[in-house]
Amino acid sequence: MTTKENEKLKQIQDREWELDLATSRARDITKQIKYDDTPINIISEIRILAEDVGIPEEDQKYLINDVYKAQSRLESAVYSLEEMFEDAWSNVRYEIDELEEEGGE
Repeated sequence: MTTKENEKLKQIQDREWELDLATSRARDITKQIKYDDTPINIISEIRILAEDVGIPEEDQKYLINDVYKAQSRLESAVYSLEEMFEDAWSNVRYEIDELEEEGGE
């Protein structure tokens, strides 16, 4: 491998390391959605209010289930944000493999 090729490989490896750290950080950030209890707190307060004014639990179920479904969709969407980092890392990893393969010939 030439000096120029070694330099390019080093730059790409640095980028891989940077993206690996970013992917890990993205996972840490997106995990926050798992611990967000805002919807549960709202549902709890609404149930108490509904009970206080005599709204039957049966009348609440459908709307409350909608909130749980929406929360699940939101969590999935937030977790999917990690994909851009994983894809970028995979692309860089592929470049490294290609350069190493060419250098080994």
